[in-house]
Amino acid sequence: MAGWIKLHKSIMDHWLWGDPVVIKAWLDLLLSVNYMDKKVLFNGRLITVKKGQIITSIRKLTERWGCTRRKANNIITMFAEDGMIDIKRDKGGTLLTIVNYCIYQDVRDTDSTTESTTQDTTQGTTQSTQHKNIKNNKEYKKEREEPALPPAKINRFSTGKYDNVYLSNEEAAKLMKEYGEVLVSATIESLSEYIKTHKTDYRDDGHYALICKWIREDKRKNPGKEEEEYNARQREAIRKSCEIGIG
Repeated sequence: MAGWIKLHKSIMDHWLWGDPVVIKAWLDLLLSVNYMDKKVLFNGRLITVKKGQIITSIRKLTERWGCTRRKANNIITMFAEDGMIDIKRDKGGTLLTIVNYCIYQDVRDTDSTTESTTQDTTQGTTQSTQHKNIKNNKEYKKEREEPALPPAKINRFSTGKYDNVYLSNEEAAKLMKEYGEVLVSATIESLSEYIKTHKTDYRDDGHYALICKWIREDKRKNPGKEEEEYNARQREAIRKSCEIGIG
């Protein structure tokens, strides 16, 4: 049997990697399923076994995987429960479908026109069609090679008088470094009160940008205000410490 499959290195972190029979079973399915739609006779009927599918039986899987019938049943059941395959049982056999097979296996490495690549194409495909497919695959290889990963979630903490201003630790550190604690704290309190009273629909991930904007606008309109606020806060801190007998 000629041809090849794509296999991502992350499989080594998957749960099936821990059992040699299970990993053998999964690789065997990937290698055995159809790489293109194919019509076959099944129980006296002509049916189409699609790309990523195979008609087999527990007896055949037991022989191929070198395990007991019970083990083979347990393996395909685990694959199905984890959403890796779909199972349809019939009197004449079992139809197994690799979920998302086309997504991960459709794009081919077309940097070289080896014999194995040619054998994986349809028998009736001409040489000119092969070159056209190679060119198209090269153009879209980067976009289609791997499914896009979801963006990493940024953890933000709530702050402000009403706990409705959200910042990440990195965003808070940048604000403090650029504008100082006094001005940042005052702006956070103003934003917290504004959101509470106006019931705005500001996105949580937009609070950092909004604080920067408000500070820049405020400093432009009121030069020297930052120093005045700092002095006022210092006086208030001294007053409170004297009241509790610290000063």
